[in-house]
Parts: sequence; C-alpha cells; structure tokens
Amino acid sequence: MDHLRAPLWPGVGSLCLLLAGVAWAPPPNPLSPKFESKAALLAARVPEELLCFTERLEDLVCFWEEAASAGIGPDNYSFSYQLEGEQWKPCRLHQAAAGRGAVRFWCSLPTDDTSSFVPLELRVTAASSGAPRYRRVIQINEVVLLDPPAELEARRADKGGHVVLRWLPPPGAPMASLIRYEVNISAGSAAGGAQRNSEAEDLAWHPKPRE
Repeated sequence: MDHLRAPLWPGVGSLCLLLAGVAWAPPPNPLSPKFESKAALLAARVPEELLCFTERLEDLVCFWEEAASAGIGPDNYSFSYQLEGEQWKPCRLHQAAAGRGAVRFWCSLPTDDTSSFVPLELRVTAASSGAPRYRRVIQINEVVLLDPPAELEARRADKGGHVVLRWLPPPGAPMASLIRYEVNISAGSAAGGAQRNSEAEDLAWHPKPRE
C-alpha cells in the first residue's frame, strides 16, 4: 500500500496511520465528503498520476486529476482494464470538480472484476488518437485505504525514546480483528523546519479494548 504522510491528527506531530485490512462497509461514493478527503490525500502525495483505492476489497475506484480546460471531458479519454487471463473491458469515466482549478476523472469498477491477489492492468488513452496517457498494474489487496481509527491517543512511554499509541477500530468495521496498522511518526517542527522520521520498530502501539 502506498505510504501517505500528512498531519491528520493535531497534537500528535506528523502522524499518519496507513490502513490495510478488511472492513465490510458500503462502497465509496465518489461524490461524498469521505471520498473527496481520501482522493485529495492521495492526489496531494502523488499528483498527476493514476491513483486507485479500495475500502473493502469488493470495490475499486481509480482517478486522476488535471488542470480544468474548456472542452475537455470524459469523452476525451478511454479507460480500460484487464484482469490477468481475461479480456480488456471498458470502464465508464465520470468527471467532478476537484478544487484548486483542477478536475477529477474517475471510474468505479464493477464488483465482479475486483478480485484480490490478481494482477489488474489499467490503461487510459486519448479517445481520438489512442495515445497512451496512463498505464498501471495493481493488485486490489495492495491499495486498501480504510477510515482512520477512532479515539487515537498518544503519550510518552516510561522509557525514553518511545511513544505509546492507543486507538479503537474505525466505526462500522465489524471485522476489526483483521485490521493491521503501520505507523510512521516524526518529531513536530516549525513550518519549513526539518522533520526526523522514525521507523515503526521504534514505537509501541496497542489497540484499546472497547468498553
């Protein structure tokens, strides 16, 4: 899964939890604030790339952003995908404003074609000329992006140089025992100052039991 680093929780420095696992929740709605937040987070880290994520392994949304231009819309591009050993299939593109003078083109794959642990090739071309714009090969199980955990707490451990983190699973994630977290942490600093990243092995983290 791609590593994302952004200050998502005030008071915990530049802390970001990368989420990988299974959560059975409704598929993402590309027009919802939740989708907008996740898409913006991915696009800020890897601008001008074809990006994809799944929330429950039975859905997949892929998108890219570009500067808005008059007369440029979904009909100007062709999005197709191919599961290993199967035929190429088209995926209908949609368009939405992404802010900052940009526009987002996105496609949601049907559930029948969202198999985990199988290479999935994605291809975006110009509709008129067939000129390639994006090409990417992914496995859906490697692009999981769940909601952040709830009630995140951080404190210094009794031993110097360690931080203890506690949290609850994301609301609405009944398969919470299958969720695994990777933690990246860096010391807070003033704007423009350098930050030191620590490896996960330097941390101690413990999920809080629900009361």
